Amino acid sequence: MKIGLSLSPGGLLLPYHMGVLHQLKHENVIDSSTLVAGSSAGSIAAMAHGCDVHPYQVLEGTIEISETCQKKYGRAHGKLLQQLEHHMERLVGQKEFDHLQQQSSKIGIAYTQVFPKHQSYLQTSFASRDDLFRAVRYSCMFPFYTADSPWLMDTSVSSTRQLLPRLMMDGLFSVPWDRFGCPLLEDMSTDVDRTIAVSVLPQHVLKWCANGMGSFPKHNCISPSLAGQEANNDYWMINLIRMAVFPSSRQELTRLFDSGGRDAEMWCRQEERRHRQKEKRKRQRRRILRMETANAEKRVGV
Repeated sequence: MKIGLSLSPGGLLLPYHMGVLHQLKHENVIDSSTLVAGSSAGSIAAMAHGCDVHPYQVLEGTIEISETCQKKYGRAHGKLLQQLEHHMERLVGQKEFDHLQQQSSKIGIAYTQVFPKHQSYLQTSFASRDDLFRAVRYSCMFPFYTADSPWLMDTSVSSTRQLLPRLMMDGLFSVPWDRFGCPLLEDMSTDVDRTIAVSVLPQHVLKWCANGMGSFPKHNCISPSLAGQEANNDYWMINLIRMAVFPSSRQELTRLFDSGGRDAEMWCRQEERRHRQKEKRKRQRRRILRMETANAEKRVGV
């Protein structure tokens, strides 16, 4: 079965995604051929995966952005986009972009056009490194947070594009709200058999798995709710939201990275148990079938 990863937005909680990706690679669950798509912070993680940027480099980049915002501005809102542009230039060079272009798999960067008409995009091909960076900037453009404006303006003109400027916004708004910005991999026309959603917020907060319903079945989710009882602690949840929108310390962001790794590891162990249980049920069904066949043959013989 071929899986794909769909990564949620998350602001400065980006290290959580990188911890998940790092652990899933270690577990041989994903590799360079795995489809990874994301919105906002998830789009940065998807870009890093596709360009083979090491997760620890992205963690260090997030720490530097957080420290710069705190020391230089005393805040993160309005300053994140320019910091993101600087670190994309530094971490994703032409060599890394060429690596992405040479891969048979795709990455998906989700963003939203709000003018001249509302339209959702999931971009999977990139003509140049600048084109990739542009898509990630669109995906991370949360109104009045990542920059001091409600949108980014695209004034480029091509043979297939109208003369009117396009106003672009965060990938969070590209899918229904109950998906929390996790892209629809079905829109990418791929052979993915199973979509695993990775969210920086607990599943129960998003109500993904309430009564077995929601956008994603429980066994197709990796999120902080797998970490244990702390996910039910109100203070812990408030602190998680704080870390998403305000600068955090190196220690906090490193712990967040490690938390993503632990949640991914726990998901892998749960998958192994599910697989064993599934195989056990198959063996039981085969045994029952053999018994029924033998009994039927005996009756015919009588």
